[in-house]
Amino acid sequence: MINYTNYFKKTINSENLIEYRKESGKHNLSLHFDGKKSWGEGFVLDYGGRIGEKTSMLKNVIVVEQDSDAIKWMKKNNIACSEAKNLLIDYKSKKIDMIYASHVLEHVTNPIQTLLDFYTVLDDEGLLIIALPSDFATLRPQVKEIDGGGDEHLFCWNFTEIKNLLIESGFIVTDYKLNTIPYRVGKAFNGLNKFKFWQLIWLVLNTLRWWTNIITFLINKKAKLSTLGEIILYAKKK
Repeated sequence: MINYTNYFKKTINSENLIEYRKESGKHNLSLHFDGKKSWGEGFVLDYGGRIGEKTSMLKNVIVVEQDSDAIKWMKKNNIACSEAKNLLIDYKSKKIDMIYASHVLEHVTNPIQTLLDFYTVLDDEGLLIIALPSDFATLRPQVKEIDGGGDEHLFCWNFTEIKNLLIESGFIVTDYKLNTIPYRVGKAFNGLNKFKFWQLIWLVLNTLRWWTNIITFLINKKAKLSTLGEIILYAKKK
């Protein structure tokens, strides 16, 4: 998995993380969790959750993170967390009602093994929520980006690919959707995510960006990451 230490250090120095965590949690509560704060009597694992900003409104959350600076920050701010070492050892004996992995699988070297670990740890009646960037594979290889702009993605994703991996891992997809507006845009234009017209505009803009990158790639063999939006899937054990 990619090490995000430098990215986190840059973020912690440039943002009020307490406020960011609060606002991001409110936004994500409706976007990914349908307004549901409690997912059972057990735990929610926010796997690769950085500082748990997207699950900050949920109950009984443990943020599983590998970045030591993020772990230190969470412990300092009394946020339940643990270092990502071995899910099977650390959580197999605990009741895990939901595993949430937002923009994680594109960074791990063996995503299907990660999904198999999720399957083993998750309660039989539990829910797995996966969020991924919907990437345009045509634009690989990319120009090197050192600011966390997408070059660290090891995989591109579409609905078919992630659905098939989930099935191979023993899951069945129960629901899915495409989010076309990222958090910062949604915050700036409060409520626009509910309107199909705005989603159409966002699709057109990303399509133009896609073609711009294609032309750039053909000319000088360089292109930046282009994404249509965010794939969100909900899965349970078969």
